[in-house]
Amino acid sequence: MADRIALLGVPTALGGHLSSLIAAVGAAPTSRTTHTYGYLNAMKYFAGCLNQTISVCKAGGPVPFRAASRMLERTVTSSVADQVVSLMSRQRGMVLLFDSLRGQVARVKTEATAFAHRGAHASVQVYSGNAANGPAVLAVQQALRSTVGTGAYVNYLNPGQADWASAYYGSNLSRLRRVIKKYDPDRVFDFAQSALRA
Repeated sequence: MADRIALLGVPTALGGHLSSLIAAVGAAPTSRTTHTYGYLNAMKYFAGCLNQTISVCKAGGPVPFRAASRMLERTVTSSVADQVVSLMSRQRGMVLLFDSLRGQVARVKTEATAFAHRGAHASVQVYSGNAANGPAVLAVQQALRSTVGTGAYVNYLNPGQADWASAYYGSNLSRLRRVIKKYDPDRVFDFAQSALRA
């Protein structure tokens, strides 16, 4: 299994962070390589076309995938880590992407913006490059609910998510409904999982 960690910051700081993570996990990787990229090349790397021109990258077209999310709302203990590893060891063609939060995100009050997950440690993307893997992605997302938390990231809208209203909007739901009614009375920006439809 290959894992990638992206650090935005001073390249020399990466080694210490990786060593701390490896020590916490308790299993050494079989190999470890690092690369330093500017923004454009970092985006090309994650798009799988690092050594190609922008026009060739764009010509590749969209790549179908399936994804869902949860918010990591609690500290990851050994027990939680074991449950997540056990869950993912039964999956094929699927990964979890942990996008760190806290820091500046947590310094803003939850009620100050629409984003309800200011206290979360990270967002957790359940991602599969197989477009037919939708049911499995939703099953993993549902299983993570009791392990990492009940929230989900609204920018990863998922039509199959049963608990979307509370997961996306949390304690901000009723306030968001009032704002939408006031500023979009004609429902120009309406969509299937809008706070008004919750």
